Amino acid sequence: FLEELQEKQKREVEMQEELERLKFSLQSERQNLEDIMAERDRYKMLCDEKDSALQ
Repeated sequence: FLEELQEKQKREVEMQEELERLKFSLQSERQNLEDIMAERDRYKMLCDEKDSALQ
């Protein structure tokens, strides 16, 4: 019974660690997405300015 409890606790710790890794990964991906969207917006603004200058 004690071994089962220890094994269960070990699995819970491993699952918690994996959850933390996934949270960190998700946060990193969200930041990458925000960076890409900001860069996209910057390029769109530059293109709009260029189009205006050409008219």
